[in-house]
Amino acid sequence: MQTYEKTGELIASARREKSLTQKQLASLLHISDTTVSKWERGKGFPDVSLVEPLCNALSLSVAALFGGEQQEVPPSAAVEALAANMLEETLAQRRAHQRQQRTVFLVALAVVLLIALPLLFLRAEAPPSLVGTYQYQPEEGSVPFLFLSLAVDWPDEDGCGTYSLYADSRLVEEGTYITNADGTFTLFGFYSDGTPRMFLLTPDKNGSIRLLLSGCADHPFLLDKLADIPGYIGYTYGDEEEYRIKLLPPLS
Repeated sequence: MQTYEKTGELIASARREKSLTQKQLASLLHISDTTVSKWERGKGFPDVSLVEPLCNALSLSVAALFGGEQQEVPPSAAVEALAANMLEETLAQRRAHQRQQRTVFLVALAVVLLIALPLLFLRAEAPPSLVGTYQYQPEEGSVPFLFLSLAVDWPDEDGCGTYSLYADSRLVEEGTYITNADGTFTLFGFYSDGTPRMFLLTPDKNGSIRLLLSGCADHPFLLDKLADIPGYIGYTYGDEEEYRIKLLPPLS
């Protein structure tokens, strides 16, 4: 601290000899006058990058600035050269450190960009939607030989909606569905007498869905999507009991 105070007094004295204000000296060094004031009050020391410009502005030697006093006998050329070399070496080390810091920053920035850019351009897949009309048309000789049609309404904000299931163009059951976290759908249906049923729908990439009925666990129905809106037929099958016994029994 004592060296700082001596250097500060020397800077103030040399500045006044040059008839410079703190603000004028700061302007020559491209710094603030507050910084000059701190130096002169012994509250800080000039940055190593400012030593040479400061010495030139005040006609001081580097040795005098570091020593905090003007020597009656000017330092020899060898001493001044040594001080200048030490200053240059310090500046070179600082520049090398700054280059290293910039390199580390650029590498870190590149890593962040490599990670972030794909996330910026890759859009999240849209949540699965079941809305539409689906139909299963059996092949000749398939068992069971059954035309299925499924009309699914729009879901609410929780992913729940209603559906109607038709067999041979007759309404078999109505119910609600929920959207599962894995992209599948669970349907909760009721027969006309209130008997509950539940079955699973698995969407395919081409827009079709696989319908697994409880009475046909070994034969999932692949329903092709016919339209993006639900299509309702609006009448019930006359002999629902027959379908319930043979094809659509409730879960036990």
